Amino acid sequence: MEQLRQKSSKDNVAIDLTKDLHKYTWDQAIAEIRTAQDAYQKDKGFVRSMFQKMCDNASTFESWLCLLPDGDYGATISGAFVMIVRGARVMSEVQRAIMETLASIPDALAHAKRGATAVFKGTGFEAQLMDSITDMRTQALELREEANFCLQRRIDAMDRKDDSRAAAGNIFHRSLQQVAKWLMDAEEVRHQLAKQELLLAIDSSTEITAQKVCTYLLRQLQANPDFSVRTGGLIQPFEVQLRLPEDEDAEAFCSETATRGNKALTAEGLLNLLDYDDAISRQDIETCLSRGYTQSDAAHTRSTWVFQSSELGNFLAGKTESRLLYINGNADATDFISPLSVVCARISDLVSVSDRVLLLSYFCGCHADELRDPRANPRGMLSSLLGQLIWHIKGRRDLERNLDLSSVTEQHGESARDEDLDALLWLFKTIVLQLPKGTVMFCLVDSLSVYENGGRREDMIKSMKSLARLVGKSKGVTLKVLVTFPGQGHYTDRWAAVAGSQAKMLHVPDDVL
Repeated sequence: MEQLRQKSSKDNVAIDLTKDLHKYTWDQAIAEIRTAQDAYQKDKGFVRSMFQKMCDNASTFESWLCLLPDGDYGATISGAFVMIVRGARVMSEVQRAIMETLASIPDALAHAKRGATAVFKGTGFEAQLMDSITDMRTQALELREEANFCLQRRIDAMDRKDDSRAAAGNIFHRSLQQVAKWLMDAEEVRHQLAKQELLLAIDSSTEITAQKVCTYLLRQLQANPDFSVRTGGLIQPFEVQLRLPEDEDAEAFCSETATRGNKALTAEGLLNLLDYDDAISRQDIETCLSRGYTQSDAAHTRSTWVFQSSELGNFLAGKTESRLLYINGNADATDFISPLSVVCARISDLVSVSDRVLLLSYFCGCHADELRDPRANPRGMLSSLLGQLIWHIKGRRDLERNLDLSSVTEQHGESARDEDLDALLWLFKTIVLQLPKGTVMFCLVDSLSVYENGGRREDMIKSMKSLARLVGKSKGVTLKVLVTFPGQGHYTDRWAAVAGSQAKMLHVPDDVL
């Protein structure tokens, strides 16, 4: 009803009752009838036919008015026609507003379902969730205490059995394995707690927006009581100003291909051509999350340092503008699933609790060997990111309604299926720029170093240059691209500068251990 009231209030057609009826002419009445007829142009029924008949017989009626006595009789009749027709035109606008409001009700109800449940159940529901989270926290702490107790007990037992050192060594080894498993379970519990708290914050908010989701996300990522600053401060981000020439290949591809195919594709058809499987993307996230549960203390400290950095904070929840952030881990360059992979995986998993933010992710370290995985290259990366984008759009009716694939022909789709790089880049750009104003989208590319070798280097540079350029062009859509390198990126100067001042760089210090 509120939407209907707002739509009706914007209507600039009003019945002016302050104007005397005898001041109108028959020409003004006919003009008003034609305007109303346009308002009912989609109506094939009685109302439109009535207006058409009045226009057809206008000359006959005007001749009849001339027969009336001198005075304002004819003007008054014309004025009455104007008032009645304006009323009919206003009803057309109201009818349209009602239909649009009714059409938007299912989407509004679908989004409000969880929030309404929390409101109807009242504070008791929130208290129940908070109690559950508290219980999980308590269990995690008890788990750690039990692990430490068992370890100490095993060590004491070994001290009392000097005559069986070999057996004690085996017991100690098994104990360490068990403790490691307990600690891994505790780390997983802590991550699940963060997801539950993020979901609770979203559900408890009366009016959730994409920016609020980003703020709540950052709050959970930085909520780490074990973190201590050991580096003496943060490195100031490096800002690049140079702009490289525009790459015309993707636009040239669109122009050339449009002349060879004219049948438009659907979103479902594109997904089929791309052979996209969402389970693969989800499995990559789980793989990197599992690495985070078992990583060493030094690796855990490095990933935590990144979460606490101001650069990542500004990237996730800063100003609502497109950004490019690339991170040099300054660690083992061959560790393709690194502490930075854990950073990307945690962000991806936490964002998944809300559909307010679109998130695309690709972990190059999970697709490093081209012999085992033919798509382990920049073309496969673009194909995956494009598939994720279309998959998310299909999952949100408000986004799918705005998707216009009329310019995407079967030839475009076939080229994308064959992993033509220009086709993939053009399709990705075309769809991103169609997203509604205010949409927030994250694109995370982890361990890009994997694709910096000779056979994949040029495709990598071309792909990243296109993404960086898209960051610079995305005004209505907030596009945030995060790229990580376990060691250091060797070719970032060839593509990151395209984003201009929207590109930032973060170095993880060597002495974060």
